[in-house]
Amino acid sequence: FEMETKGNQYDMELFFKLNPTLEALEIKLNAGEEASFVIPYTMNEQQVSKKDWNRVDKMKLYMVLQYYPQKIRLCCTG
Repeated sequence: FEMETKGNQYDMELFFKLNPTLEALEIKLNAGEEASFVIPYTMNEQQVSKKDWNRVDKMKLYMVLQYYPQKIRLCCTG
């Protein structure tokens, strides 16, 4: 998870509590299969400036899927 120059990791313990049918972080799907799951991120006021905290729901947030060899990220907007 990235927001401008700040970054954060998802909450793995909460991930498994919210997705009780998953047994591992790796999710394998066959062609045509779909899966839905929740990826929880925590954020608090200490992580960002007061100015950013007040507008966090309007900022672009990025979920980084891969850093190397090529950075791949999804843009999440509020």
